[in-house]
Amino acid sequence: MGSLWTAPWRLDISDFIKHGENEITVEVINLWANRLIGDEKKPYDGIVGDKLPKWMIKGQQGTSGRFTFTTTRQYKADSPLLPSGLLGPERIIQN
Repeated sequence: MGSLWTAPWRLDISDFIKHGENEITVEVINLWANRLIGDEKKPYDGIVGDKLPKWMIKGQQGTSGRFTFTTTRQYKADSPLLPSGLLGPERIIQN
């Protein structure tokens, strides 16, 4: 039905709702910064200097178990996580 990542945090789902009973599934994704912080707990296998890692050049998966890396390291393994997810209240409003 759509994705939300900025204010006003509203999504019009009226075209998808039918008369009677409906089931709505909400998938919540964490913030990119929190993923980077979590990955700092794993060994680094990303860019060093200006060199892409060999696993990436070969089109393979990294060996560290990380999901992410960036060209700069702005977070540490002990950086505080940022508030993320459904912080509520969630509502369905009928117009």
